[in-house]
This record gives sequence, structure tokens and C-alpha cells, in this order.
Amino acid sequence: MTVPAPGVLGNDVGLLGGGTAVLDSATTHGTVNLASNGGYAYTPNAGYVGTDTFRYHAHQLLLNSNTATVTITMTNATPVGSADSYTTMEGTQKVVAAAGVLANDSDADGDALRAALVSGVSHGTLSLATNGGFTYTPAGGY
Repeated sequence: MTVPAPGVLGNDVGLLGGGTAVLDSATTHGTVNLASNGGYAYTPNAGYVGTDTFRYHAHQLLLNSNTATVTITMTNATPVGSADSYTTMEGTQKVVAAAGVLANDSDADGDALRAALVSGVSHGTLSLATNGGFTYTPAGGY
């Protein structure tokens, strides 16, 4: 996440222009780079979901402001599933290796995807692995 200038200084009052942001304490669950102009870049640790904070103060000439806390909340993005379609010859079992039904799906956070069967098939049996691979065995006549 990147916040451009004036960033954290945007709501600080009493600055007469030219004030700078000074990092007092870094985040616990990621890294923050606070620029003197108040802009900052925050990168959470891989897979982290939750709240993280950092503290800073504004500095101007010989004066320092009170310390302020910036709170950042990381949420887990919902995975995006896309439709899949497979064909097989009549009476022929279809075996699809991993990633199978997950190959065209995504998760913005980079979380590992797991397949789960929501409803079964109408004309045969389906065995779905969590890695997206599956075996479909058609019923007689299909």
C-alpha cells in the first residue's frame, strides 16, 4: 500500500509548511517506509491479515509535535473462481491432475486455493481433490 504526500502530515495542524514526518516506531507485522514529506509505503508480512500500527511525529524547525499513531487494517480478499468445462468420450473416465479446476482461479492475497465440491454430478460420480484435480466416472450410457 502506498500513500502519497502529504500522507500522514495531511491532517496535522499547526505546521507552517515545510514540516517533516519522523518515524518513531515501526510496524510489527510488516515494513513501513515513511518519507519526510509524509508519504509512506507499507508492505505486510506474507499472509498477514489484521491490524498493524506505526508511530510518527511531525518536526518543524526546532519544534516536534506529539506522537501520532497510524493504524492499518489488512483484510483477506475473497478468492475469485472461474467456470470450468471438461469433456470426455461416452463411457470414458476423465482424470484431471492438479491444479485442474483451480488453474483459472485466483486470490489477490496469494493465499493457497483449495477446491471443495459444492454439488455433485448428475450422471456419474466425481471425486474432487482439494488440489483441484479430479476423477469423473460417467454412469452407463453417458
